[in-house]
Amino acid sequence: MKIPTIVIHSDPEDVVAAVLGDVRGVSVIHLDELTRNWCVQEAEIIEPVLEKSIPSMCSAYIINRVFDLSCTEIGKRLRAFGLHENWAHTALGSVLSRAHALAHGIGPRGVSRSLLPLNVQWKLLSERIPDIKTPRFAFGFGHRMPDMSHLDKFVQKSVWSYFRWNGDSDVAEGEQQWHPFFVEQPQGIPIICSYHGEAFALSFPRGRPKVDLEAFPALVYACRELFDSRMGEILVYQEDESLTFCACSPYMAGVGELREREQLLLRGVPSS
Repeated sequence: MKIPTIVIHSDPEDVVAAVLGDVRGVSVIHLDELTRNWCVQEAEIIEPVLEKSIPSMCSAYIINRVFDLSCTEIGKRLRAFGLHENWAHTALGSVLSRAHALAHGIGPRGVSRSLLPLNVQWKLLSERIPDIKTPRFAFGFGHRMPDMSHLDKFVQKSVWSYFRWNGDSDVAEGEQQWHPFFVEQPQGIPIICSYHGEAFALSFPRGRPKVDLEAFPALVYACRELFDSRMGEILVYQEDESLTFCACSPYMAGVGELREREQLLLRGVPSS
């Protein structure tokens, strides 16, 4: 038997909230509803007060999808006091910690290892699965430009840009000269693996190669464990029979395009 599920989100257009919004046994709550009566005081931590209308979290599986506060009332109130949004993430963490299970581990940005920079993801994943490739890169500390002589067909990227690999630079102006990060573009055909728990589904943005499905359960397991994330999307490139791991993201941006989107999201809910 699946346990009750609560989706907490901060984006009005959150794709997981949209897919599961009308599903029996799933409650979908926007962060504004949860934080309506939270107390925000200058230079003081928020005091979480739970609304009586909010379902009990103690026996629930919570899909915590609060990645950004820019479109929320609590974010506006924090900015009015000159407080960083991490105050809200810390307070929300004390609420989420009561849950039976979480989709993503708690951290200072709302989630923990689910939002690691690309170079850290590659290091961890390559240590867990030595046979998988990761993109070659060069990283400069501070204003120092790195040695890029070993790179071929590279582009400057943001370490936080997970799924943009079209060859255009995605670096914000402030990042261009600070900790510059250059990455060799992966070769082959992109494959997106959307997963929840042990369940996964593949999508093919640019043509469908002959895929070895046996490679993906181990990859999903590794990402769940390494990035403390029961739910996510993995981007790999396949060239011949080899895979290059590019990123793992908790955003699930493409799951709404999957034919089996609702089944995938429900199959990953833990059992009681």
